[in-house]
Amino acid sequence: MRSSLSSLYKRTSIKTKWTWFVLILVLYPMILIGYVGYKNYEEVITEHFNKSVQKDVLVVSEWFEERLGDLEKFIAETQYHKDLYEYATYYYGRMKMAGIDIKEQTPEIAKQIDQLLMNDYNLNKKLGNYLMSLLLTRQDVRLAAFQFKEQEEFHYIEFRDKGSAFYEHLEFKSQAIFENIEKEFEKIPKETMAYYIDDLNNIYLAQKIFYRDTLEEVGTIVLKLDMQYLLQKYEQMLTGAIKAVYVEANKSDELLALGELSQEEKSKLVDFMNRNPEQDIVYKEESKKQAIMYNTFSTRNLVIGNAIYISTDILLQDIRSLSRFIFMLCISILPIFLFLANKLYKEIIYPVYVLSDKMQQIEKGEMGVQIKGDYHAEIGYVYGVFNRMSKQIQYLVNCVYREQLMLKSSELKVLQDQINPHFLYNTLEMINWKARMSGNEDIAQMIEALAGIMEVNIDRRDSHFLTIKEEVEYLKNYIFLIQKRFGERIQFETQASESVLDYKIPRLILQPLVENAITHGIEPRGEGKIIVRAEECRGLLYLTVEDTGEGINEERLHYLQEQLNHPQKNYINSESQDEGISRQHIGIINVQKRIKLLYGEEYGMHIQSIEGEGTQITIKLSKEIRE
Repeated sequence: MRSSLSSLYKRTSIKTKWTWFVLILVLYPMILIGYVGYKNYEEVITEHFNKSVQKDVLVVSEWFEERLGDLEKFIAETQYHKDLYEYATYYYGRMKMAGIDIKEQTPEIAKQIDQLLMNDYNLNKKLGNYLMSLLLTRQDVRLAAFQFKEQEEFHYIEFRDKGSAFYEHLEFKSQAIFENIEKEFEKIPKETMAYYIDDLNNIYLAQKIFYRDTLEEVGTIVLKLDMQYLLQKYEQMLTGAIKAVYVEANKSDELLALGELSQEEKSKLVDFMNRNPEQDIVYKEESKKQAIMYNTFSTRNLVIGNAIYISTDILLQDIRSLSRFIFMLCISILPIFLFLANKLYKEIIYPVYVLSDKMQQIEKGEMGVQIKGDYHAEIGYVYGVFNRMSKQIQYLVNCVYREQLMLKSSELKVLQDQINPHFLYNTLEMINWKARMSGNEDIAQMIEALAGIMEVNIDRRDSHFLTIKEEVEYLKNYIFLIQKRFGERIQFETQASESVLDYKIPRLILQPLVENAITHGIEPRGEGKIIVRAEECRGLLYLTVEDTGEGINEERLHYLQEQLNHPQKNYINSESQDEGISRQHIGIINVQKRIKLLYGEEYGMHIQSIEGEGTQITIKLSKEIRE
């Protein structure tokens, strides 16, 4: 059975083996990426949940702030109520009838006023009805109380919940609410409205009442806020991953603490809120398991801080369980993957390395190299072909190598018998000296000029560039020989300052332009002048070849400029009617191509010509050459 499976595996093609390898190679990363994807999914869920909680905190805070704003507006309107004005008028009238001077602020006067008002059934009833009307108007108020400024102990008070009225009244008196509110107003002397928080963390809103006729302070009206009603929105937030909700006032008074919050966590939370009094939403990651959302707002002398404790453990509990399962699955598959990878490596990759090594041996000259191994399918076939090829190469080398050496030797001999250009140049030098020794200076000068031209053409330095000075010397030799043919009908002038003579330009770039000026400009006219200029301007070199020949007609000039702008187009081989025009200026076009190749598209030639007056060709080059 084992030998049968081994034989089957050896006969299995590389394609089948590679398919299995790729499947495993792809599936494993997919599982791994899936795990990483879940980890990223945790971050996305956490981020979206945090944004949702931030939004909820803002909404609840704004709702709480709006309720307080409505209460402030509501209590501020009481001082303009006509009933209070009538009660104040009645109060001042009673004091006057009783002969009490309310301006005398003494304990005896205060006791007299308390006793008088306590026995005034009519005023008690009216003020009680008014305070009850305030309670019936607002759901967020538990009690309403009023006290004239001159009173000391007695006050008017009404409760929403009659069942708890007795205990609330005792609490109200024991906390000395009016007395403490008066102290709160002393802290903010210019304010007529203030908040007060008692020792039991109840919030009271107080408003001073003024008599409209004299603008004197009559008394103070106080509303006790229903904290259960105002904080109900916070209680609704305590769901899911929100571990705890905490609300405080003035950085010291705890208004609400819901959820599973230890004393240590609560201390950290309070400390964090006290260190961020002016910030709006703050996200502070206490650890990887919990975070805080914090919001604060203020009104009058009251600052409310809200904090939400978030537990990421609760939020991501299910996702982390799934992630752990996937991770364990990947770990369990890893040994299998490593085993298969090692097996396929030995069967596929290693034989290729052996083949590559043997090929390198042949490349180094070791003929007849053979590969040994018991391989089948494609690898066995490749090894067999390689072994036969190696033997064939060894045979061919042994049989053909000597014949090739003999042929190469014959070819070298033929090359050695060919005329060397340097031999021709040296012969011209010898003829030059013979002519000078014979006294024939004219022939000697012509031979010397021709030798100078050949020296540049031979290019012993193997350089594609000449200095401007060398190019000008070449042109002078060329013109010298031309003038021997045309005489004084052709004049030549060079204009170049010493500062530009050492700059290098492409070799023989000006000769085709001069030759073109002679052939197509001056020769048809019979005589003329050629001026070659070299100058530097703004970091660039400008070479100009100007002649006083026939010039170029408008149609031919336009066509030539098109060729120069697109030198890559093959106009020369065209069978159109413009073929003659192209052939006449092939030298100019080739010069343009060389410039574009060596310097780039921004450099090149520009032609200006007036028919019957002459032609000017300007070449723009960079001072820096690119060999």
